[in-house]
Parts: sequence; C-alpha cells; structure tokens
Amino acid sequence: MTDRQEYILKMVIDHFIETAEPVGSTFLVEQKGLEVSGATVRNEMRELEILGYLTHRHTSAGRIPTEMGYQYYVAHLMEESVIDENLKEVVQNILKTNQIDTHKNLAKIFSSWTGTAAIIGIGKTGFYYTGLANIFSQPEFQDSAATLNISRLFDQCEVSIPEMMEQLEEDIVHLFIGSQNPLGAFCGAVAMKINNDPWLLIGPMRMNYSKCIASIQYVKEMLK
Repeated sequence: MTDRQEYILKMVIDHFIETAEPVGSTFLVEQKGLEVSGATVRNEMRELEILGYLTHRHTSAGRIPTEMGYQYYVAHLMEESVIDENLKEVVQNILKTNQIDTHKNLAKIFSSWTGTAAIIGIGKTGFYYTGLANIFSQPEFQDSAATLNISRLFDQCEVSIPEMMEQLEEDIVHLFIGSQNPLGAFCGAVAMKINNDPWLLIGPMRMNYSKCIASIQYVKEMLK
C-alpha cells in the first residue's frame, strides 16, 4: 500500500467511525485537503477496494471500511487517544470514595465516554453490564435482526465471556474485530483481564478502538 493510499484509508475510517457515513472523493479533496484531483482519489479508493480494505453499499455511494480495512487501521494507522483531564478527575473522585460499586461506576463512565457497552466481571458474583442504550442507538443495530443479535450477546455473556477470556493474557489489551470476535461477527470488542476479572467494551465494528484501548489501559492503571 502506498503512503497516499494509507492516508486515504485512514481518513475514510476516521470519518466513518465518527459519523457512520460513507466517504466520497469530494469530501476527501474539499474537507481533508488532499492536493490531488477527485479523479485521482477515486482511482486510489477503487484500488483500496480491489485490495479488500474498502467497499461500498451502492454503485454511486462513497466507500466504507471492510473488516480487513479496520484490521489494517488498528495495526498501522490509528492514533493514540488520551484520557481527558476532566475524566481523570471524575475517576479519581470515585476511587477516593472507596465505594462498593467502584468497578461498576468506572464501567459506566468509560462506556459513556467511548459510546460502547461495557461488560465486567465482578469477582465470583457474575457479570455487570451497562451502556446498552449506546449500542441500540447505533445505526448498525437499528433493524430487528441486529437488535436480536446484540441482545443475545448480553443474555449469553455468562457462558461466552469466560470461554473468551481463557484465551487472553493478563494485563494485555486484545482487540476482536468482526469474524475474529467470538462474541459475534457483527461487532467489535476491546478486552482485558484486570486482576483476573474480564473488562470488555463492545460496539459495532465501527467502534472507536483507540478510545476503548485508552480507557481499559487507564482502568488497569487505576486498579493496580
């Protein structure tokens, strides 16, 4: 892949993660300042589609990432997210109060910040999940079949997540995208074992992986 193709792929995925809107050549030239013609951008996007990194929903529509495109993006192109200072202050206040529900409150905070659902293990008492509204508000989960799939994921979490976590190393962030995801090929997940308990952030394949990685790593640091 050329440098220009990498840049175009990054711009497409960054925009699609934020808006869920397909990206066309006009947007990249006019809004992202690509100093080449629209025809050149269209040719590059067509090549990225041939290579398997982009696809399109309709003949005249802009491009959207494929699973392969997301995988390349998170491995090579994604920028690191930084936890907002105000968010850090909220987390520190929760930790200072030493509440019984500290882990649940942290899950709520980072579920909200990342726009995902969170599932965490609570010792031997089972699982806690939050942020379902974040999931069901996503355009990917608006039809009944998608809603049913994501609902089943949470209904079956007590079986599926322990099986998934057996594959993970302690204190290492793992990303599961599409068909790589044992929870379902229709979504993405960022997961880590923290003090031997599972912490997962789950969303559409379009989820903001950078924010989710930063969130889980920060939780790990705070719960040492």
